[in-house]
Order: sequence, then structure tokens, then C-alpha cells
Amino acid sequence: MTREESEQQVDELVTFIAQKLSGRETRQTGYPQITKSERFENSLTGEKFMSDTKQLQTDYWKKFHAYASKNSDIIQPLLPHTSPEASHHMKIKTGCPLAIKEAHYVSQISVQDRLIRVALVLNKKNAPLRFKRLKDRRERIEEEFGQRLRWELAPSAEYKRNIYLEKDSNPRNRELWQEQHQWLLEKLEGFYRVFSPLIVHSPQATVVRTDRGLSIAGTRITLYTIMDYIKADWPPKLVRDWLNLTDKQINDVLDYIEAHRQEVEAEYQTVLKEAEETERYWREYNREHLAKVAAIPPKPGQEAIRAKLQERKAKWELAQ
Repeated sequence: MTREESEQQVDELVTFIAQKLSGRETRQTGYPQITKSERFENSLTGEKFMSDTKQLQTDYWKKFHAYASKNSDIIQPLLPHTSPEASHHMKIKTGCPLAIKEAHYVSQISVQDRLIRVALVLNKKNAPLRFKRLKDRRERIEEEFGQRLRWELAPSAEYKRNIYLEKDSNPRNRELWQEQHQWLLEKLEGFYRVFSPLIVHSPQATVVRTDRGLSIAGTRITLYTIMDYIKADWPPKLVRDWLNLTDKQINDVLDYIEAHRQEVEAEYQTVLKEAEETERYWREYNREHLAKVAAIPPKPGQEAIRAKLQERKAKWELAQ
């Protein structure tokens, strides 16, 4: 359970106790008091009683939803068929269906800590691997974003934050809401611009099967070549630069290898075995061929040249 959720439960418990002691539903200044009879009427109409914190959260996200809908074509705080709910966070829809499978963006407020936050949350499947891939490019990502970010791998299912940015600003101060909403929207659009190209992709579109086996589409580079570098403990960015690949290509290949580890490993071992047999064949062939060439007597007039070559060869072997 997060700190914000704990705060909500404590607030509700205090309010409930006050209700029992006074016989009335008490609220802080700015919200109407609700009697037991009014509460009964609300239960008939489907209306729910909310604590002060939840009421503030509901109002906050309603305002943010209206602000984002008016000022952004990319950031969609809520799905069309839902309405803002009392919560410390709001999920963001960006119009990219593939993004939902990989990760999602959230905007958050903390009444207790007096701050607001935007975050990228990686979904459970391959989350540690994807987090590592992104963190390997942290310097480039933060340079493109224009600001340093906070990076934390979620240790449990309850902890739903991976890469985020915070701003000290009290959500209880309604006079600051316009400024806060502007900051949230600006940073969410920045997260979308920087991270979406890195997390929304299809490895199958990059990895294809050709007559050479599993290969990178549009190139002659096979996944078995990539495996050679992985086995040699080359970092991904070095492999990318050495083979002149893009970030998307190397990430797709690594994701494909991770998702099909047994299949790729089996094919890789077969390729290694075939390569060894080919090398052994040509080594034997060249040995016989070179022996035949060495047995050919020198042509007339080439004795001095051959002697000089033998002398240099002897010096080279001695130096070794």
C-alpha cells in the first residue's frame, strides 16, 4: 500500500469515528455537512460519501482532465467512457495501443508530501529487462528530455513507479492548480516524446528469418553474430555502434533473444558447429594446397627474391 493510500484510509477512519461520536457527517470548512438522513438518501441515489482528501483529489483530476483535453492532442488523462475518480494518481492514455502492453504514463499528487509527479510505469512482463535497457541510455534520454530524471526499479507489485519527475507544490492550494496542471501536462508530453519511440515497438518487425537464418530486417547481420558479442560480454551500446545499428534495432534483437532464448541458443550452437566444420575443412584443404605450392621449384631468375622473402620470414618468426 502506498503512502497516499494509507493517508486516505486514516482520513476516512477519523471521519467515521467523528460521525459515530457526533451523529453527524463532519467536513472541514468549504464542504457541506452531511447528516445521517442525507447519507441514507445518498445511498438510495447511488451517491457516495467522500473524505476531504478524496473530494480534493476528485476535484483536482476533474480540473486537470478539462485542462489537458483543451490544451493537448496527445495526452488523454481518462478513457472516454470513464470519469475522474478519487485517487492520488491518474493514468494517461496517449493514443498508442501498443504502449499499454509495454508501459503507461501516470500523473500523481501527494497531499502529505506536498508534491506533484509524472511517471513512466513499466508493466510486469520483462519490466526489469526493459528498465535496464532504458537505464543503459540514461544519459542520452535525459539530454533529449532536457532534465535529470529519477530512476527506481519497482521492488514489489504495490510500488508502481519506475522513471519519474517530481515538483514541490502543494495540491491543497487550489490557487496553484493552474500552474500545477500546466507543469504536469508539459512533463507528460515530454515523457511521451522521449520514451514512446523506445518502448512502443514490435521485435517481430525487426527480426526476420532469411536463408541465413534469424536476421535483422534490411541487413545481412544475423542474430548469431549478435550472440557472439553477447557471449563476449560486449555492452549493447558497443554492439550497436560496432554494427552500425539503431537503438530500435538493437533493443528489438535483445528483446527477441530474451523472449526466445532456447530457440535462439539452439540455432546458435548449430551455427557454431557448422562454422567449426567449415573451418576444419578449409584448414586441411589449405594445408595440402600450400604444401603443393611450396614444392614447386622457383622459376629461373627468382632465386634472389625467394631468398629475401625467406630471410624476412625467419626474422618475423624470431620476433614472434
